[in-house]
This record gives sequence, C-alpha cells and structure tokens, in this order.
Amino acid sequence: MVGTPMLFIRFGGCQAACERCDTPRARTQMSQFPIHGPAAKVVANPVKVADLTAHAMPLLRSLPFLAITGGEPLEQPGFLSLLLTRLSETGKNVLLETRGFHHRELAEVIPRVDVVALDVKLPSFSGRRLPVNATKDFLTIAMQKTCYVKVVVGPDTGEGEVMDAARLVADVGGHIPFVVQPRHDEKPPPPGEAERLLVLITQLTTILPDVRLIPQVHRVLRLR
Repeated sequence: MVGTPMLFIRFGGCQAACERCDTPRARTQMSQFPIHGPAAKVVANPVKVADLTAHAMPLLRSLPFLAITGGEPLEQPGFLSLLLTRLSETGKNVLLETRGFHHRELAEVIPRVDVVALDVKLPSFSGRRLPVNATKDFLTIAMQKTCYVKVVVGPDTGEGEVMDAARLVADVGGHIPFVVQPRHDEKPPPPGEAERLLVLITQLTTILPDVRLIPQVHRVLRLR
C-alpha cells in the first residue's frame, strides 16, 4: 500500500503498552485532536461519530482509501463500526491497521473493511511473548479480505523471532504477504545492518513466497 493516497484516522487508546511503541501519544485518548489538511483545525475529544464523519467527508473526496489506525481501533468496536457504516456511502476502500489481538471485534467490522494490515508485535518490540493462538484466530478472519502482515525490526531484533512470526503466518495462509519494516531511528543503523536484513529476507522466503522489505515511510517523511 506504500504510495497510495489515504486519509488516516488515528484512534487513541491501546492497552498493549509496547515497550518500543513508535506512536506513544496514541496510547491514551486525548482531550482534543488535530485535523491536518487544507483546513487544519483542533477538535474537542471525545467526538461524536456524526461529527467525525462530517470532518472526514470533505477530505475523502479526492482520495481512494480511508486508513483506520491507532492506538488500537478494535478496542473501540462500537464506535468503529458506526463510523465505517457512516463512511461507507463514500464508496472508498477501507484499510484497518491493528495489532491483531481482537478477533471477535474484527468479525464485527470485517464486512466494512477491504484491507487488513496486521502489525505483529515481536517480543523485542512489545516486551512480551507473541500470542500465537490469538494471532492465528485473527488472521483466519482477516483472510476474508485482502490482508498482509508486517513486523518492525531493529538491529537488536533476533532472526529467530522474525522467523517464528513468518511460520505462524504460513500455518494460516502461505499466500499472505509478509512485510519487514526496519525501525527508523534518528541515528544511522550500525555497520552491516543492511546486509543482515538481506540475509534475513532470503531466509524468510524459504517460509513464505511473498516477503517484502519496506521502510517506515511515515517516520522517514516525519508524518504524524
């Protein structure tokens, strides 16, 4: 999906509390939130579905995709379901980005979603073991639509945990694209990191046929 113009709606609130969260400001719901674009403004929060829809509609007119991200959108399934229902009249494609813990909540909204982006949190990122069964249950539902899995890796990410995540995905659906995203830090990567990633990608292709190496574009471009 890199390069596809989208309107991003970022939900606040995430109970995961990953040790290396790259959007810590989205862990909690704030008293107000910014709307970026030609008519930039700050809106009071919590916001009603009808009001958020009114803000989103003009911004969506010239864009093919709506992206729902967080935080964790599926921690607010009722609000999310109502929002997607309201925005469905635009006919825009919907991408849902999630950490993949809430398969029951996904089942509620999957009819209104076109693409599911499952951001698997590796142990070196989250600080806890990968929930294998919950992730498999989630992927089984996500496969009703277009879906892909991504993992963020850094110089201290072990090859074994990435390979384990790939095997988990292969157990559910061997055709699911698997995206490796090198963590974008302010300081340059250590010597040999590019070569290490290329070796890792080669190893992953022995498990899954569609493996991609894509940078964290939003962080490279300093997008919010």
